[in-house]
Amino acid sequence: MNDIKCDRCGQPADFYDGNGGNCPQCGDDLCISCAGKWYGDDGICDKCYNENHLKTREFQRPKAPLIGADGNIFFLLGIASQTLKDNGFKEQAKEMFNRVTNSGSYQEALAIIQEYVEPVER
Repeated sequence: MNDIKCDRCGQPADFYDGNGGNCPQCGDDLCISCAGKWYGDDGICDKCYNENHLKTREFQRPKAPLIGADGNIFFLLGIASQTLKDNGFKEQAKEMFNRVTNSGSYQEALAIIQEYVEPVER
């Protein structure tokens, strides 16, 4: 017996074997990964797709509109952090924030930001 429940009706999915399918109670399609509501042709729900996609994709620095922006390091950090979050890199945004706020100089902080984002014109 498992603790998986159908997203729609909340009934225990004791039948669930990890192969997707339909809930016997409400008939909803189920995610092959978590038994959540299945939204796509790939057999997995949006939540599982996003989690798996972000874990497996290689980190590529997103472009951030830093060139021509106010040079205040906290302003630049905010732009870079938001850019990372907007591109699905929430953990990298936290990591960058911690590294920048613990850096010893303005130049070091800028170098750290550039490890995470590619500066482009505003």
